[in-house]
Amino acid sequence: MHKPILDGLESYLSGHQPALESEQFSAHLATCPECRAELDSLQAQAEMMRLLRAPVVEPAPGFYARVMERIESQTPFSLWSIFLEPAFGTRVMVAALGLFVVL
Repeated sequence: MHKPILDGLESYLSGHQPALESEQFSAHLATCPECRAELDSLQAQAEMMRLLRAPVVEPAPGFYARVMERIESQTPFSLWSIFLEPAFGTRVMVAALGLFVVL
């Protein structure tokens, strides 16, 4: 690919090209079949890449409200809540009984 095409390639593929570059770019494309073929190939690749772009998915209405409600409904973990669990009480009683037997 020749320099006039390389200089304006990115702006041409994105659709933003200044007028001065456009004249040189178009004139070179009209006279150079090699650059024209390569540019056609790049345009086809760019179109394929646009087709592969993932669609934008919006969450269902009320999604954020449900998430916030769920977060607020969860109680924070407290060290003191361990003492209120029945399994912990059973372990304490077994440990106390074991200590009593040993003594």
